Amino acid sequence: MGKQKCSHCQVYKLKRYTKEDRPARMRSYVAKHNIDLTTVELSKRRNLLHYCSKYGLGGVCRYLLEVGVNPYSTDEDGNTPVHLALRRGLKEASTNVHTIYNELILPQLEKCPFLTEEVDDYGTSCRDLLDRLLEKQQRQKSSGQEFQTWYETPETVDCSSPSEQEWQQKIFQEYHYECEQEGVKIKVSEYFEGDFNEETYDEWCERMAREVHNKRKYSNTGQRSKEEPKNKKTSAEDDLEKAREKMKQKYDDEQRRIKELRVRRKKQDYEENIKSLLSSKDVTPLGFNDIPWPFESEVTDISKRLFCDISPSDKETYRKYLREQQIRWHPDKFLQKLGHRIKEEEKDCILERVKEISQELNKLFDSS
Repeated sequence: MGKQKCSHCQVYKLKRYTKEDRPARMRSYVAKHNIDLTTVELSKRRNLLHYCSKYGLGGVCRYLLEVGVNPYSTDEDGNTPVHLALRRGLKEASTNVHTIYNELILPQLEKCPFLTEEVDDYGTSCRDLLDRLLEKQQRQKSSGQEFQTWYETPETVDCSSPSEQEWQQKIFQEYHYECEQEGVKIKVSEYFEGDFNEETYDEWCERMAREVHNKRKYSNTGQRSKEEPKNKKTSAEDDLEKAREKMKQKYDDEQRRIKELRVRRKKQDYEENIKSLLSSKDVTPLGFNDIPWPFESEVTDISKRLFCDISPSDKETYRKYLREQQIRWHPDKFLQKLGHRIKEEEKDCILERVKEISQELNKLFDSS
């Protein structure tokens, strides 16, 4: 089935997720409704990248670039998304300019370096706007105003405050929602064939820290007091480290649960398919790929799938189930059940595979 055209309700939700910088929700919503984001057109002939550059933040911006939304697209005034992001930076307070640059402008320029030469219908190029943004920062620096450079690292987050703890909890819930939604919305056959999109812990931790910083930056109207004691910063760093360790543990537990669930589902699918095949009265010829093998790529991986839900200490259950598999995959028994249906041109390779499985099961039985 091809991608669907967006309804007004779907466009509204996509715009809302963009403003709230919720790439995980947007990703799952797009997958659920099979939406092609590259075809979504808003008012003034703008695409979602235009909208993100004007109202959103870096999480959604990177996701839109990832799925192929065109950064060279122009609206009815000839503006690219970078034009809008640069104009937004010129209007924002100086303390927010570095966030807009790093989160919206830089990702688009890294993907499309020649965007700086794009000119709108009034003759203004992205390079002109970028120079004006730099001049703004330099003027504020020379006048002694409070400012933060584009490349300055985010300020230390005080995890001990109630508001920060609330944001930390929301961030973790967002990640948990992403995992749950992907598990539900992807078909079982696809989900357990390795299509589950897992990010590494370092990538996840970096994204969490970035989103916490962005939320604080746009919600905090004041600045940290200059007279704040130095030892408070050390305390905040310690609290942040503890919070990270706690979130890492939750992340590891979640990943472990997902992996166990995937393996168990594969075993369940295997049992259902092989029992259905052996008990069927169908006479349709069988090829190599029509047989539900008890492993994914290597014969030695049999134990990882077949005994994933059996405790190693439960010797009796282990040996009983192993014996059932030995009988099922014994070459003579297999030929007796399915030999009349196997395609002649694939018979040799199928029997060779059955023989390998039988030998591996015998090894497991001897070592048990």
